[in-house]
Amino acid sequence: MIPKKRMTKELSLRERSIAISIVETGALKFGRFVLSTSPDGKPKVSPYYVDLRILRSFPRVLHEIARALQEIIAKENLVFDALADVPTGATPLTAVLSQMLRVPMVSPRKGPKPYGTMKQIDGIVKPGMRVALVEDVIVTGQSVMESVRILRSEGCVVDDVLSVLDREEGGYTNLLALQIKPHPILTRSQLFTVARELGIQIPRI
Repeated sequence: MIPKKRMTKELSLRERSIAISIVETGALKFGRFVLSTSPDGKPKVSPYYVDLRILRSFPRVLHEIARALQEIIAKENLVFDALADVPTGATPLTAVLSQMLRVPMVSPRKGPKPYGTMKQIDGIVKPGMRVALVEDVIVTGQSVMESVRILRSEGCVVDDVLSVLDREEGGYTNLLALQIKPHPILTRSQLFTVARELGIQIPRI
C-alpha cells in the first residue's frame, strides 16, 4: 500500500548542513522557472528552483552529500552492483559516490550515441545486475522512470533511487507505484524550514 502522507523526520546535523549549503551556494532560487517535467507533459511554471548542478563547483558540498547518501545506503541496507546517474544533473555526485564506495558506475543516455558503439548505456551492464539510481531532484519522477526503462531493457534490476531532494510534487508516490523506492536526503519542506531559519522569505507555493 502506498502511504498517503510521509512523516517528517528531524534533520541530522549532516542533513541540516547540506540544506544550509544549498541555500548559501545559491542553488535555491526564487522567481519564475519552467520545469522540464509535469504530470500532463506540459511545461510547468514554478516560483522556485533548486539548481543542484552548480554544486559541481563546490567539491566540499558534493562530498558531504555523497557521505549522506552513503549513510542512507547503510541505514536502509541497500544492496547493488553498480550506481547509475540520471543524466546529467546527478552525474558528478554519482561519480563521487562511486569512487567513495568503490562501486562501478554506469550512465544511461537520453538517446543512443549516433556514432561509435551507438550504445544507450555507458559502462558495463549485464542481465541481472542490481543498479541503484542517483538523482539530484525528484519532481514527478519522469526522469527517473526513463532511466529505469533503459536499464531494465538491458536486464538490470532497479529497485532504489537515491536523491538529494524530493520536491514533494508526486514523484515519490509515482515511483513507489512502479516498485522503485526513493531515498531522498531532504524534502522541499525540510529545505524551506532551514531557509526560513536563515532569514530567507519563502513565497507561497
